[in-house]
Amino acid sequence: MKKRILLTLIVFAFMTGIASAASPLTRARLKSFIKDCRDYEEVEVLHLGGLATGALKGFISIAGADDPGIKEFRKVSRWVNGMSILEYEDSPASVREEITSKINRLLKGTELLMEASDDGERLSIYGDYDEKKNVVKDVILYSPDNCSLICFFGKIPMESVQELAK
Repeated sequence: MKKRILLTLIVFAFMTGIASAASPLTRARLKSFIKDCRDYEEVEVLHLGGLATGALKGFISIAGADDPGIKEFRKVSRWVNGMSILEYEDSPASVREEITSKINRLLKGTELLMEASDDGERLSIYGDYDEKKNVVKDVILYSPDNCSLICFFGKIPMESVQELAK
């Protein structure tokens, strides 16, 4: 009887592990991962909630009202209600490899919306695309070459996401 209970617990634990590994990438998992990366050497992490993101958007709009780049930024940012940034380019090689490996595992199974390349540097854009509404929930920009991960939280129209790749 003890063997049967033990076997049942092992199978249950194994199945639970599979379910959590295959679960979709959520905003909470993404924020938690970025927060955990603060413990690494030479890693920069920035989280902005709704209030700070709104203030930043207002400041940028006022400071660069005539700048064409700022006008493009406003088209995208108006849908964003939070953001997180992870930058680990200055980290030791072993840390860069470890974080890159973790990001690749984290993004596995997440919908790749598009990829762009500029001067040999790749940028991958991920997100949860809703075809019916033509919006992307929580856009993730990942550049392994620049060792950076940028997450825009909100429901962003696909046209605005395409502007990010330009």
